[in-house]
Amino acid sequence: MADDIVRRTERAPDFKVIAADTFGLRLSDNMIHLAASVDLNVPGSHERIAYEQIVLAMSPRSAKILSLVLQQTIGLFEEKFGTITLPPGKIEQINANLEKARSDAQIGKEAAN
Repeated sequence: MADDIVRRTERAPDFKVIAADTFGLRLSDNMIHLAASVDLNVPGSHERIAYEQIVLAMSPRSAKILSLVLQQTIGLFEEKFGTITLPPGKIEQINANLEKARSDAQIGKEAAN
């Protein structure tokens, strides 16, 4: 039975902790790729660059489970420490980026047909 399974966690020899403040998603027909990046200023310019440090590739099912775990964990965090606020316009920016990704994906589908 599944309840009889004992789980333990071990770390890979190349395990590392990274800090990330920018995230990107890429979708394929059977995988979701979550890129974790640090947003950096380019010296001497007004340009900012997302410096990708790691990409986590997972199945859509695993991504959904991760989403649920994150939602519940953030809920617990907010119960203990208070509401997490986002900068003004951040939700609108995220929604605009998602809408652009949907549009780009639709254009890609039409080109493939």
